[in-house]
Amino acid sequence: MAVSWDQNPARLKLASDVAHAVSQQVPLTPDMDALDFGCGTGLLTLRLQSRVRSITGVESSKGMLALLRNKIAQGNLTNVRTACLDLDKGHVLPGR
Repeated sequence: MAVSWDQNPARLKLASDVAHAVSQQVPLTPDMDALDFGCGTGLLTLRLQSRVRSITGVESSKGMLALLRNKIAQGNLTNVRTACLDLDKGHVLPGR
């Protein structure tokens, strides 16, 4: 499912709409660190990354994260990180 995830126009539009809504409601700044929980292939993560100092995409699907990591590498993005976590399995995000 991960391989074809980004090919759905509705998902692309939703990610754009959510990024716009977040930007309208949250004053994103270059000194802000953000978290996109349930990031999937990073559609929202990558739309927000240029507006913040750093963003971490958290996802339980290794396939989805592999695609996001590939996008990060292709874009040479230094402010995007990923974390594979599954709250149902008791995983926790390190740090504060």
